[in-house]
Amino acid sequence: MAVFGIRRPAPEKCVLCIGSEKMIKYEDMPEDNEKLAKIDIDFPHVPLANIHSPEDLKSDLIEYLEIEDYAPDGEIGFIRTAKVENTVYWIWKFISQGDEVYATVALDQNGNMTIGCDENYYNLTPEQYIIGDYHNCF
Repeated sequence: MAVFGIRRPAPEKCVLCIGSEKMIKYEDMPEDNEKLAKIDIDFPHVPLANIHSPEDLKSDLIEYLEIEDYAPDGEIGFIRTAKVENTVYWIWKFISQGDEVYATVALDQNGNMTIGCDENYYNLTPEQYIIGDYHNCF
């Protein structure tokens, strides 16, 4: 997975200050994505009124996809937001060179933004992909 980081201001209404959600710890992550695809994972949505809209982030995402040579075959569809501990995620799905791809933007409590993407070879749900991304498992 390709990843790069850029700084953005933290949202005015800091949803990251809400208590942490229970989640899988890094040491409890499955050893491969085939096993990850069998785990039921859910994260709370973050109301878009409190954070950057997906459209606000799309130009950074498109720039990243161009740098990493992930040209979308069609539209990039926004799926959802998620709060993972002290990080807010936005996740999109699209097709690139015939493969399904997830792309994420993650914004931590310090305003650090990380953008990443990867093919979805194991048919992961968006939530499974997010937890793998959060733990740098791809």
